[in-house]
Amino acid sequence: MDVNKRSFDLSFQDEKRYYQLELVNRETNFNKVFNNNTNVGVINPLAKVGISVCTSESAELPDLSSTFLQY
Repeated sequence: MDVNKRSFDLSFQDEKRYYQLELVNRETNFNKVFNNNTNVGVINPLAKVGISVCTSESAELPDLSSTFLQY
């Protein structure tokens, strides 16, 4: 009986160790894919951004007449 119990304990410990390593591996991969210090939704409203305003005089549109199929 003691031999069976010891065998069970060893297999249980091996299985427990396997799942612990699996969880560590998954957590590591998750953190690699989804960086754990992301800046989601952070916007600096005071930052000066050069926005160019496009007017009809300064912008030249491409000729699209040749891109449409004619039947």
